[in-house]
Amino acid sequence: IITITKWEMPYLEKLGVKKDKIIYLPNGLPEEFFKQKKEKTRKRKDVLFLGRISPVKNLEVLIEAAKLIPNINFSIVGPGEKNYLEKINILIKDLKNVNFYPPVYDLKEKIRLIDEHKIFVLPSKREAMPQVLLEAMARGKIVISSDTEGGKEIIKNGKNGFLFKMGDAHQLANLIKNNIKGNEEIEKQAEIESKKYSWGKIIKRYTFLNK
Repeated sequence: IITITKWEMPYLEKLGVKKDKIIYLPNGLPEEFFKQKKEKTRKRKDVLFLGRISPVKNLEVLIEAAKLIPNINFSIVGPGEKNYLEKINILIKDLKNVNFYPPVYDLKEKIRLIDEHKIFVLPSKREAMPQVLLEAMARGKIVISSDTEGGKEIIKNGKNGFLFKMGDAHQLANLIKNNIKGNEEIEKQAEIESKKYSWGKIIKRYTFLNK
């Protein structure tokens, strides 16, 4: 059995799968995330959420945090589930610092979008292997995630990113406010961590397992 996360392995063992029958093989990052040049001319923005706009992403918490720090702007980008999108639009109706943008599917443009923001936030209720966190880390962003199993697997709190208690908008707002001016060491460690997930390294691991 192949698992893309380490945290799932104990659960598989409890279900009766023998340890030597479990292979950990995570998703990888395309080389573009490490090679594409950053464009210094693009206007810098503050906080980015990039992903599916659905209840599991818990965007209500991000919006509550935005209310607490009105001088910081938030971009929400991605395809939305109709009913949930309508709910979120009502929540941000009177907020001037939160803006919705359409989905971005082109890889180069996605990387540019990440580059023009200072902080990436993932406030989800649950995550398996949050690929988008790794993508943001590969571009040297400060990442902040709720303490889901997937978030905790990637982020070493206070070293290569930050974790906040799921649903705690005040804690999230404080982390954003305290890091909006940047943190070179966190950004550097985020890039180092993300390189472990480059497709080149993942393929080498896969090749080794199949010898």
